[in-house]
Amino acid sequence: MTHQTAKGDVWVKLAAHAMIAAGLLLGAGGCAADAWKSTVACMTGDTQQATAAATSPNVPHDPFAGHAPPLPETQLVTHLQAAGPQPAAGMHSGPELRERAPASRAPSAASPPPTAGMTADAGPPQPLTLADLEALALSHNPTLARAAAQAATARAGQWQAGQWSNPIIGYMGTEIGNEGRAGQQGLFIEQELPISGKLRLDRVVAQQTTARMEHQFEVQRLRVLNDVRWQYYEVLAAQELAVLADRLVEVAQRGVRAAEGLRKLGDYTDIEVLQARIEADQAILVARNARYRQDAAWRRLASLVGSLEPLTETAGGQCLAFRKLAPDTGFLKPDLAAAGRDWQTVLDHLLETSPEMARSSARVAEARFALERARAEPVPNVTVQGSVQYDAASQDTIAGVQAGLPLPLWHRFQGRIAQAEAELAAAHHDWQATRVGLTRRLAEAFGRYESARQKVATYTRDILPKSQRSLDLVEKAYTAKVGQFTTLLTAQRTFFTTNQEYIEAVKELWQSLVAIDGLVLSESFAGGGE
Repeated sequence: MTHQTAKGDVWVKLAAHAMIAAGLLLGAGGCAADAWKSTVACMTGDTQQATAAATSPNVPHDPFAGHAPPLPETQLVTHLQAAGPQPAAGMHSGPELRERAPASRAPSAASPPPTAGMTADAGPPQPLTLADLEALALSHNPTLARAAAQAATARAGQWQAGQWSNPIIGYMGTEIGNEGRAGQQGLFIEQELPISGKLRLDRVVAQQTTARMEHQFEVQRLRVLNDVRWQYYEVLAAQELAVLADRLVEVAQRGVRAAEGLRKLGDYTDIEVLQARIEADQAILVARNARYRQDAAWRRLASLVGSLEPLTETAGGQCLAFRKLAPDTGFLKPDLAAAGRDWQTVLDHLLETSPEMARSSARVAEARFALERARAEPVPNVTVQGSVQYDAASQDTIAGVQAGLPLPLWHRFQGRIAQAEAELAAAHHDWQATRVGLTRRLAEAFGRYESARQKVATYTRDILPKSQRSLDLVEKAYTAKVGQFTTLLTAQRTFFTTNQEYIEAVKELWQSLVAIDGLVLSESFAGGGE
């Protein structure tokens, strides 16, 4: 009876010790767990390093200090579009990483996209504006959703980075069977303690990765918007060229009627009438090609938006035609004074606000902290173990403590350190290459802008008025039977050609302004992300 009672007391004590150990392990947020982490931090010196890092200007604030879970992807897209990327530890002044304000933003898509798939019963669809097209692209373009998913991946990695490894809890028994007794039996708990601020560096590296991917999202957002704006002016120009081609058809058909009338009077022969009809047939062909070009421009715009349905008029599930763009009175009559740009001012603005430069700066910071993390890796972590046992022989409760660490004799992470050093050098070179590439792309866009601006000014001031005046005089003389038919054909062709070239010049001017003001970002579907 005494032996059974003693044996029962053993298991009662073991159960009590197990409950205490489990409370220490599972009481996350409790006083015991806080005390345990505080003790460990004091032992490793990580608290001092974290405090120094928080006050250091080179280490950005960790938004995940409270271990908040990352945003879902759908919320992340809204968050990124509304707030823009968070600046990294340094921006744009060079590899030394000078901090700056967030980049200026293009027009946002706060308003809901226009109704998709208008039907005949719903009344005529409203003409599309540039803001409508931008909103549709931000909602439907798949490359933007891909960039948001990549940013969400980085955010999830940031949330995970710097977490403590899970402690190990288990059973241990020694001297079992000694003198026919149960020996010493109990529980142990073991924890690995990271040294040299490894967890802090893991968090900082992950934070820089998140900043880089958020800047990549902003790069892609501007690419999408700029592509839509560029193609918007393509569609506008195609519409104007189609209207011009229709006007050419009207002029050519008037020439046919005039030639036939003069033939009846005996002033013209069949030769002049055939020439007039050939000219009219060619004008009709030009008009058809202008319509084909307009449809092609709309299809390219639909591919950028990411959906064809919102851009078409439908009835009974059938696509009838592309919707019209809202009239843009400023397209054919740009304000050249307001469109003025200065090279040095534009270049300084580009290098200061470009999200590509911000992304490169974040990569430099990421590589720099990754190198610091690699240099901390050879410092071995300490593994501590505490145990509580009941000794059946002496009927005493005994405790034990162990501590150990690996000896860095063979593996000192030399390769990882060398790799991190090379990645930091590559990040610095990437920063410089990005700066040079931006300057080169801006130079090309600025050259197109200056040429188009000068051409538009010349056509507006001199060529277009003269072309219109020449056509009016020749048509009047032709009707009065004092003009030559060949002179009329030449005037018609000159009028059409000069107006066509003017529309192309205006389109080039607006598109070059899109490139300059849009930080020379385009080709949203090129490549697979960063």
